[in-house]
Amino acid sequence: MKIKKSVLLVMVILLTLACRVSSDGNIFNDGDVPLPPNEDYGVMCFVEFEDEIVASAPNVNTFTSQDGGLTWQQADSGTLDISGSDCTLGKVLENELWATPDGSVRYRFEVGQSIEVSYDQGQSWQLVYDLSKVVWESAHNPEPDHQVIVQSGPLDAMIDPKSGNLLLAMGHAGVLARLCSGEWYWVAVGPYASTESQPTQTSMSEELQCEEMILQNFEQLKPIIEIDTENNYVDVMAFSPDGTQLAISGFEGGIKLFNFPEGELQDWLGWGTGDRYDRLYGAVFSRDGKTLCTCGTNVDQTLRFWDIESWELINHYEGYQTSALDTGNYADEQFFAVRLGSQAKIFHLPEGEEVGLIDSHLNYSIISDLFFIPETNLLAIGRTEGGVELWNFDPVGTFFLLQNDDDINEQKSLYRNVISMGYDSSEGVLLALLRDGRLNAWHISTGELAWELVLPVPHGWLINAGSFSEDGRSAAVGMHNGTLIVFDSQSGKTLTRQWITDGGTLQQLAFSPDGQWLAAGFTTGKVKVWQVDVLINKN
Repeated sequence: MKIKKSVLLVMVILLTLACRVSSDGNIFNDGDVPLPPNEDYGVMCFVEFEDEIVASAPNVNTFTSQDGGLTWQQADSGTLDISGSDCTLGKVLENELWATPDGSVRYRFEVGQSIEVSYDQGQSWQLVYDLSKVVWESAHNPEPDHQVIVQSGPLDAMIDPKSGNLLLAMGHAGVLARLCSGEWYWVAVGPYASTESQPTQTSMSEELQCEEMILQNFEQLKPIIEIDTENNYVDVMAFSPDGTQLAISGFEGGIKLFNFPEGELQDWLGWGTGDRYDRLYGAVFSRDGKTLCTCGTNVDQTLRFWDIESWELINHYEGYQTSALDTGNYADEQFFAVRLGSQAKIFHLPEGEEVGLIDSHLNYSIISDLFFIPETNLLAIGRTEGGVELWNFDPVGTFFLLQNDDDINEQKSLYRNVISMGYDSSEGVLLALLRDGRLNAWHISTGELAWELVLPVPHGWLINAGSFSEDGRSAAVGMHNGTLIVFDSQSGKTLTRQWITDGGTLQQLAFSPDGQWLAAGFTTGKVKVWQVDVLINKN
């Protein structure tokens, strides 16, 4: 069954664009002034759906292709709903695009100058298209209420998952496509077209196999278990260490505890007013399964420690509002860590007594995720700019930096947010999943990068949720548009691609501790659960 795409007016986010280039080469500096909604930039970005690609000319129109970007049709009525994608006027194009997860084949762009390709993980590059001679000009006479803004391309780049074609958004010049055969085509998209001759042939490496870049089709495998939490949202979802309980919190507040895999409601722990003021940002079980730690929102701002058997409140603190928390055990003791701005505070469990404060003095960077590395006294800290740190927590101290992307500008920081971390004990590596689809692995003994992957997630959609299996071998990512993909965390190989939307936005993903189940929570309050082996073997 095809995914349903509502025909709605796109609410394009107007972000700051530092410079604009007109057809005569003049540069206009807009500073911090938002862009007016009547400017025509041409084809600026791509968004991938289940059965087609959308090319967007923000504020003007959208176009669709079902043949790898070689022909485009105007959207049937109005514009396709691409709200929730990163198709915005302020989007910054990455200068490299990895065609394969390990980067063995990758493209490099210099806007308005050149396109290069590497077949050896970026060790050497060869020019495959000279953009310096392209005439960048208005493709058509604008509507009376639109102002044409001409920019040098590419403005966006993607690999079509069905054909393996490289597609480049070229503004008023339309789309530039490179086929696996090595041919280049300038493709007209509605009124946007280039005057360049076509096609152009460039040599391809024998190492490049189109099959490496072509992904399997999406599936729609029915979940084995469905839980209706009767909440408006699934803000929080956590398995108990033995996998027999699933804690869920939503708009109604408090914690609902379901037995698993039966999915029956056992307890509902509410407090305070019993409404949205009790909503949670985070919840996690202690590793021994005896304590539940919950953290409120910017309204509640309360950190609480609960006894699982009696549901008695053990301890609580004010002034906490975060989903960045985790528990660990070391030397027969139970620990808990929670974000406090740019710092992390450590507690003993079950008493909830403060142990110490971790402060790396990187005050510019907020903590986005915390992860205790099993059977060690090491706490990993992931940050919004993509930095990952490793600290001793017992005793607190001894810090070394695994990665710190402090050279990333503010426009890119959103995409480098560390959203989930895991541990592969077989390799002794810490794993970090970033919102832009990168997966990095470091040896915890040395802090050296073990490998880096760029996961082939659907283009144009930000990762909304991520989770690693307990053994670290599998990584699951969920997208805003209802896409679930499971990867091998060592090779980046796609294990399954599913469309799982049910009318709501995917909010949470969690593997069961034994790795046999994968649960997804939605804004509808529904939780869907698949058996991992069935998901993978389906394909």
